[in-house]
Amino acid sequence: QASVRNRLLDMHEQAAAFYHKIFMDSPAGANAKKYAVGRGMNKEAVEQWQVGFATDSWDDLTNYLRSKGFKDQEIVLGGLGVKQQNGSRIYNRFRGRLMFPIKEINGNIIGFSGRLLPEYEQRDKTQGKYVNSPQTPIYDKSRVIFGIGQAKQFIRTEDKVIIVEGQMDVITSHQFGYKNTVA
Repeated sequence: QASVRNRLLDMHEQAAAFYHKIFMDSPAGANAKKYAVGRGMNKEAVEQWQVGFATDSWDDLTNYLRSKGFKDQEIVLGGLGVKQQNGSRIYNRFRGRLMFPIKEINGNIIGFSGRLLPEYEQRDKTQGKYVNSPQTPIYDKSRVIFGIGQAKQFIRTEDKVIIVEGQMDVITSHQFGYKNTVA
């Protein structure tokens, strides 16, 4: 199953690059960038943590991943797409969200956490503020701590760890020198 794992890891790397490019270069990412800056993130942190943006599109990511050679069943298996109830199509799991790649301790991207932008919260009160990747062959929710890959050497050096609530807290803590912080 190493080949399935490697395909899913590659797909997540592609998805992270896709989301990050939208955040950095697209007019669609402008409000996400404004929100991130308003929450205290600087450009270096955005680059280091590969913060991205998932547009409100139902299929831009799935179409992009297909263009990179990924099959629908891989997109669903990896948790990036959701199969419609009638099973005829798949759609993007994440829409209208600031995207945070979740990495394992060795630095591989294995999932995502998406924070709904406030403008989308106002429009649709039924959506959860955060959506995370589901359990997949590469992402075991009970075994992953956000930021552990980036913090591990600093945790060893400091011989302590700071645990905070969420991704934005980790990123801004690292910005201000508290690099032994995880969520």
